[in-house]
Amino acid sequence: MKVKMIKNTPWLVPDSIEFLALIFAEADLKGRQLKVIETGSGGSTLFFSMHAGSLLSFEHNRRWYNIVKTKLEKIEIEGIEKTKLSDLNIELRFDPDYPREGLRHIDKDYDIALIDGRGRVRSIASVVSHIKNGGWLILDNAERQRYRPAVKALNLAFKEKIVFEKDWTTTFWKIQNKKK
Repeated sequence: MKVKMIKNTPWLVPDSIEFLALIFAEADLKGRQLKVIETGSGGSTLFFSMHAGSLLSFEHNRRWYNIVKTKLEKIEIEGIEKTKLSDLNIELRFDPDYPREGLRHIDKDYDIALIDGRGRVRSIASVVSHIKNGGWLILDNAERQRYRPAVKALNLAFKEKIVFEKDWTTTFWKIQNKKK
């Protein structure tokens, strides 16, 4: 299979990528490795593979899953000699049903959730209770009409948010004051 060119950068509003890098840099200064979950694999998966302590990535499209998996297996991460993705705490999960059924079999302590794949409203509903207090939920294309109910609910539940706009919108919500 010919591997498509995938950059090691999330497909988000550019300024939001800089903010995301700052989140990882701050955690690194504190000696913390962040646990990340995402929907929609690709450039963000490669980015997280180089920055996160662990990553769970959901992909619904078998062909794209294989392309990203092949790229991940070939990526070189400074100072790490790897033999397989699990050695890097990366799980790329092919799940064609997650857009309709939500994210299943996930942990309860993610620092960052990036929602950028299919079934975003259902994915948000599945993951929000699994993000640590002080963690971040990131929604790409937050301006789209079909995501308005989720955006409204997140705005009501979590007051701190950062919005990045260019030709589209990437929004970060800081998850705080959740009931334990």
